[in-house]
Amino acid sequence: MRAHPAVAVLTLLPPLLAGCAGGSGEQQATPALTKQQAAAVLQRYAQVKNQMQAAAARGVDGSLLATAETEPQLTMDLAAYRLYQTAGEKLRPLEYGQPTFYIPRLTGYPRWFAADTTSWVVVRKSSGGSAERTRPVRHAMLFVQRAPKTPWLLAADPLPSGGAPTSPLSAVALDKEGYATAVRPDASGLAVSPDRLGEAHAAVLTRGAQAAPHHRKVLADGPATLRAHEGLSRATAQFRSLGITLTSTFAPHDAPVYALRTTDGGALVWYVLRQHESYVAGSPGKLRVGGDLTGLVSEKQARTRLDSTVLIQHLAQVPAGAGQAQITGMYRKAVHARGA
Repeated sequence: MRAHPAVAVLTLLPPLLAGCAGGSGEQQATPALTKQQAAAVLQRYAQVKNQMQAAAARGVDGSLLATAETEPQLTMDLAAYRLYQTAGEKLRPLEYGQPTFYIPRLTGYPRWFAADTTSWVVVRKSSGGSAERTRPVRHAMLFVQRAPKTPWLLAADPLPSGGAPTSPLSAVALDKEGYATAVRPDASGLAVSPDRLGEAHAAVLTRGAQAAPHHRKVLADGPATLRAHEGLSRATAQFRSLGITLTSTFAPHDAPVYALRTTDGGALVWYVLRQHESYVAGSPGKLRVGGDLTGLVSEKQARTRLDSTVLIQHLAQVPAGAGQAQITGMYRKAVHARGA
């Protein structure tokens, strides 16, 4: 699920619901790498992912994926592959097309860059017409190199939302040589500093309109903010009517926050939240594991209680000065579950 909280991970009986990684930002610092080198990083990543996808039906090789990904992307994608394996999904070869690279000038390590690119996924039709078709999926990928001579690894891959014809990354400011400017996580002069964005977002998702005013005012209303909390509240009431208590809380993840300067003086920010969900049924037989939890816990293990941990990557555009941050991308995945 990309834009709605929680409720797609569980099926009921009876059925109800199917670091200081920002860099210095110094104008004269050295670019993290060249665009040709960035293209090679993306190509190598696609090669490793295709090896994973070819073997996903036989088993999930975490050591292979760890040569191309780091946290939180690694944990999220390993959980996704377990879902594919359990569901018997056959994955098609992956190819990224027409990438645009946003490379900041940085001093020291970690070094990092962003890539705006598109892949294609197969969409199967339930009945009539052709059996399947492809549709494009846009990515806002963020690659990190932790130290000299270490591999470049994918740290985040939120999917830009809204179906806009242009990518949110097109708002990134470029200098005369085509390089971007990193924004410090604690940067001032913005509607909210990048390292405080996760705290505000988690508060709004957990408490909604009851969140502190200084948290509510920095985030624009939308399907990933206040409306997400309202949808979760409606789902909680529906579960309660069936004798199931649902509780859900959100908190900032400890993953580094990354940000690039935008043309209006604001920042485009990558950050991560952690969600904890708990479903408690009054009697056995009401809970059925499905959806995003497939492959993480068996149905026999979740008789009257199910607890899950979900990671949610976000991409947000923060204006300079006053204003509200807009959530422009997301990748959500349940990564751990336990039943009782």
